[in-house]
Amino acid sequence: MPIKAENRSRYPKDWKLISSYIRRVRALGKCEWCGVKNGARGARDRHGEWWDEVSIENLNSGVGMELFGDFPKIIRIVLTVMHLDHNPENNDRQNLKAACQACHLRYDHKHHMANARVTRNSKRGQESLFS
Repeated sequence: MPIKAENRSRYPKDWKLISSYIRRVRALGKCEWCGVKNGARGARDRHGEWWDEVSIENLNSGVGMELFGDFPKIIRIVLTVMHLDHNPENNDRQNLKAACQACHLRYDHKHHMANARVTRNSKRGQESLFS
């Protein structure tokens, strides 16, 4: 995911080099969870499986409708590097993972929900019961 301006100071000055190493050298340009290649064009079906554009074009319409509905949403994969502990200051190689958009968002889902709850409560002037 792109670094938000307010968080940029939390990353090391050599973050671009670290990120490039993780994505290109260690992960060989592929998501370390699902294996989809950086820059690939295609879509995920209703079950979350990746299909490249050529495979989608070769499906018969009945199978395509079953897997994607009316039209598959064609995207280009952008490989990012994520912090498993959600801490941009912790750049230990074991804490970093190359991930496609879907895997990154899936991994971060609970973290994002917790942050959203805290933000909503703070806007209402309430403290979280669990923080």
